[in-house]
Amino acid sequence: MSLKNINKLFLLIILLFFSCKPIEVLKEQKNVNFEYNEVKEDFTYIDLNLTSSLNLNFVDYYSVRNSFEYLSNAKINKLYTFNLNKKNKLELKPLITIIKNEKIYSLDYESKFNIYDLNNFQSLQSVKIMSKLINDYNFPTSLALLNDYFYTAYSDGKIICFNLNGAIIWENDYADIIKTPIKIHNNNIIVLLSDKIISLNPKTGELNWLHDYYSENILQSMGGDIINLNHLLFFILPNNRVGEIDTLFGEKNNSIFSDLIFEDSINNSFDKIHAFKNYVSYFDQKKYLTTINFNKNTIILNKNKIEKVQSYQFFNNSLITLNDDRLLKSFNIFNGNLFWKIDTKDILLKEDTIINIASSANSFFIFFQGGNILELDHRTGNIISVQKLKLKNINYVYFIDKYILINQQNGKTSVFIQ
Repeated sequence: MSLKNINKLFLLIILLFFSCKPIEVLKEQKNVNFEYNEVKEDFTYIDLNLTSSLNLNFVDYYSVRNSFEYLSNAKINKLYTFNLNKKNKLELKPLITIIKNEKIYSLDYESKFNIYDLNNFQSLQSVKIMSKLINDYNFPTSLALLNDYFYTAYSDGKIICFNLNGAIIWENDYADIIKTPIKIHNNNIIVLLSDKIISLNPKTGELNWLHDYYSENILQSMGGDIINLNHLLFFILPNNRVGEIDTLFGEKNNSIFSDLIFEDSINNSFDKIHAFKNYVSYFDQKKYLTTINFNKNTIILNKNKIEKVQSYQFFNNSLITLNDDRLLKSFNIFNGNLFWKIDTKDILLKEDTIINIASSANSFFIFFQGGNILELDHRTGNIISVQKLKLKNINYVYFIDKYILINQQNGKTSVFIQ
C-alpha cells in the first residue's frame, strides 16, 4: 500500500473515531433524564472513603453497617447458612450474629445463646439464658458485645449482661418498651427507652445518666435511631422526639439539631439520622432531607423535598433512594443536587428495597432485598457488575472482619466471604 493511501486510511479512522464519540455520550445521557425541579451535581462525586472501621473490642448493630471495603469485580461466596430464628420478628430490626476469635455467637428470640466454630460451622455450645426477668411474653431485641461480655435488651425493658458461656453477670428491669438496638459508645451501654435515653456502666449495670423526653406521640414499632459524632450522641426516640447528648459531661447539648421540628406522622419508623464528617443529616417521612453543619451550627439544607421514595440508605455524602418505578437516585446531602439517576427495571424486582451499601476503592455496592448486588460507578451511576444471590427477603446485610453476614425474614443467617 502506498504512503498516500496509508495517510488517507489513517485520516478516515480518526474521523470515524471522533464521529462516534458524541453517539456514546448521548447513549449515556439518555439514561439520565433530569426533571424540571432536579439540579444535577457537577462539582463533586460520591465520597467512597470509609468513615468508620470495626473496633474489635465491641460489636453492635451500628458498628457493622459500613465497616467493610469491597473488592471491585469480585463475587461473594457463601460459606454457610444458619437457621437461627425460626420465630422471626418482622416488626423489629434484626438481631445480629457476632464473629470473634474464630467463633460465631448468636442469640435467638427464645433466649438460646448459640456458639459455632467458624472453621467448620459445627455447634460448640447452646445454652438458654436463665433469668427470672425472661418470660413467655418478652424477647430479645438486640445483641451487642463489649470486650468479652454480651449485652441484650428485651422488648419489655429488661437489659441483661452475660459472659461468653451464657452466665448472667447483671440484669436490670426498666419496665419500658425497648425496640431500638443497644449502642456501645465510649465503653458505655447506651439504651433508648420509649421516652428516655440512658447510659449504663458495662461492668455493673449501674446508671451513669438518664434524660427524659416526654411526649404523647404514638410510639414507633421499629424503635428509634441513634448515631454519634465524636463525643456527641444524636438520636430519635420511639416517641419521635429528637435529642443530643454530650457524653463527656452526660448532659443534654443545645444546638440547632435539638430545636428541629419534624413532620408529625402516625408512622415515623423509617426516619434516619446520618453523620458524615462534621455534618448531621435527617431524612424525615422518606420525603424531607435536612443537613446541619455542626461546626457552624447552621442548617445548610432545610427540608429539601424528595418525592416518591420507596426505600433509601445514607452513604457518606449521599442519600441513595429507590422509588416505585425502580429509579435509583443519588442526592448530595449538602445541597440536594442529584449526582445521577439510573433505571433498574430490567434488574430489580418490582417491590425491591435498598438494604445496605459498601464501597471499594473505585466503586460502591448496593445490596437489595431480592438478592441483587449492584456495583456502580460513583461518578456516573453506571452499573459495572451485577451479582444475583440465591437469597430472597433479605432484611439486613452487615460486615464483621472479612465476612459478610446476610439476614433473611425467614430467620436464616448466611455467612459470605469475598
